[in-house]
Amino acid sequence: MELVIGIGFGWVEKVAWPAEELPQLETRLLNEWIRSGIVQARLVRGRVEWTAKGPLGRGIGGIGRTVTTISSAGPRCSERISLAGGAENISLSYARENQQQKYSLSVDLQRAFQIQWQSLDPLSPWTIELSQRPGEPVALKVTGAATDRVWRARSLWHLAFEEPGTVQKYVIPLFGSFLPSVSLLGHTEQVQREMLGLAQASRSPDRRRWEALVAQLADEQYTRRQAADRALRQQGPAIVPFLRSLDWNLLDAEQRFRIRRILQALEPPGDEDSLTKVAHWLLDDAEIWWILLDRPDLQTRRIAAQRLAQLLGESIQFDPEAPAELRQVQRQPLETKVRPALQTPR
Repeated sequence: MELVIGIGFGWVEKVAWPAEELPQLETRLLNEWIRSGIVQARLVRGRVEWTAKGPLGRGIGGIGRTVTTISSAGPRCSERISLAGGAENISLSYARENQQQKYSLSVDLQRAFQIQWQSLDPLSPWTIELSQRPGEPVALKVTGAATDRVWRARSLWHLAFEEPGTVQKYVIPLFGSFLPSVSLLGHTEQVQREMLGLAQASRSPDRRRWEALVAQLADEQYTRRQAADRALRQQGPAIVPFLRSLDWNLLDAEQRFRIRRILQALEPPGDEDSLTKVAHWLLDDAEIWWILLDRPDLQTRRIAAQRLAQLLGESIQFDPEAPAELRQVQRQPLETKVRPALQTPR
């Protein structure tokens, strides 16, 4: 088996890569805390959201107060979990270790989290690490005996569409049984089928009008800013992917403030992913349609090219019927248009 190594999705070197499978993970104490409602984890638009409550539904309290549980399954296995803060300032730490493997999870006050699994076998040392920070791509790193590989994506759904085998092998097992909705990431083909049907039945979004309304949010006149704000809200959830695709660095403070408020209104917290919800969400995501340009099925490539042109508001230089090598060349200039600098409004 060969993989191409690099950062992001631009690989520059091929090396041999071990084909280890992640063993079945047990996260007993974490599962118990989630079942009891002390900790909650949800997959929302491909990013994991964490909240915490007290054992009886009360907030844990100030950061200075910490609930800690330590358990040992014997001399060959240890398990520890601790929690500080509450729903708005969760700080969670979990670890489990035996003679073969070590597993840890941490969530900090900014809602960033990191999961790490490490093999303790000296003959086969390798590590898997998944991290997510607000406003940054989701990052997956696999370290083997030979080298490292890193994947970065705007969400776990974007990673699953581009690297389905990688997500199935490394990401889904990392969550064990404490976050069942992560297993949905293994069903991108079903989401893709729904998206193709929706794309054929739907009209092109009025992207140019939306862009004009976003620009109007920075108008000198308060009444014009308010009018643009109302008009964007009236578009409903259909406009959310467009707003999240904006380059946050190109917006001024007023635009960022108003767009953040619009997203909060149109995206209620805790709206956990389902296959149908994800299909509607990704319908207006140009990056996903760019990924689908690389699918082996000709009809999928045709629909993806049409949809991408609609979303970009311009014709694209891509021939769905061209040989694979030529299609790869044609996709490259489009990447800069569909993958702007990631800035997730919070």
